[in-house]
Amino acid sequence: MSWTPLAKRFADLPLILSGPLLRRVERESVTVWLALKEPCTVTLRVYARNEAGELVEQCEGTRQSIRLGDRLHIVAVTAHTGAEALQWGGLYYYNLFFQTGDVGVHADTPVPATAAHLGTPGVLIADLAGADDLHRLVYPGQPLPSFMLPPEDINLLRIVHGSCRKPHGVGSEMLSALDTLLESAVRQGRQRPQQLFLTGDQIYADDVATPLLFALIDAGGFLLAGNREEVLPGVDVPACDLAPGTRGDIIRYRALFTTTTPRNQLMALAEYAAMYLFAWSDIAWPADLPGIEELWDAYPKTRPHRDDQEQARDEYAAQLEQLAGFRSTLPQVRRALANIATYTICDDHEITDDWFLDGLWCQRVLAGPLG
Repeated sequence: MSWTPLAKRFADLPLILSGPLLRRVERESVTVWLALKEPCTVTLRVYARNEAGELVEQCEGTRQSIRLGDRLHIVAVTAHTGAEALQWGGLYYYNLFFQTGDVGVHADTPVPATAAHLGTPGVLIADLAGADDLHRLVYPGQPLPSFMLPPEDINLLRIVHGSCRKPHGVGSEMLSALDTLLESAVRQGRQRPQQLFLTGDQIYADDVATPLLFALIDAGGFLLAGNREEVLPGVDVPACDLAPGTRGDIIRYRALFTTTTPRNQLMALAEYAAMYLFAWSDIAWPADLPGIEELWDAYPKTRPHRDDQEQARDEYAAQLEQLAGFRSTLPQVRRALANIATYTICDDHEITDDWFLDGLWCQRVLAGPLG
């Protein structure tokens, strides 16, 4: 297959572009984050099973999405319990209900339980018929995505910790292993991990594979359409005009960033937004990333001298292989993040290596408009 821009694939994508990501979970509240392809009012409903095995609603919350672009809308919706708090160590399930369009008309009105939800075709995945548990984001025998609250007994607390994550990194992608841990615990009826802490770089903005940056420029520009074009200060051009592989001098000598791999630095909000979507979900990924000839056709000045083209092709092909391995794990990553409370930080590589390292760094970089 050949490279297909997002604009030609978008109509076939489901409503949810990334997520649901289960975020802060307490006895009094549950928060879930989503990225959507159109504006929505979203209602989160949390359930517990009674003695008969039936799902009984415990709490609900409603939130309207926020527009980042004409085709990208995000929302973090929180359900509050009120007087009846959730139980320590309890197992709970959740569903999300969607009302598209007319956002702002009924801001506080819950979306009816008869509306489109995670089990509706076209919401979570385009074709739900025959979908397996993995792509429905549930574990075997479970009716919905679920989570456990931490237990009162700290000896039974199970925390998973992860650090940095780079799509073309050397070695095996390990966040997907959490999905295996969760599925095993559910199958065996053991107490499952209750919280995930990701205390490193969620993305590498300063070390992006060349074919991935090409795809991010395409996806970001399409998703954030309708906004005033972001022109980089001190450079006076939009980031999309700066080809993958050519950004090194601008990053190092104009922005004064300290990364050792500046040539593919993310520089626009659209690129950042697309990068996070690509890190957490496979929905927006193309079936095939652009080949090197497509890059050279789009940015003719990036085509190297004939004597250097073979080496460039080899390096590009190696990155494509690494990215294919990363992409193959994203269904497992997506299911895991939907089924465990996830807490993250922003580390330095999400901007640049050594970001805000000390006062001198800040004085140098923040003194210039691009930095």
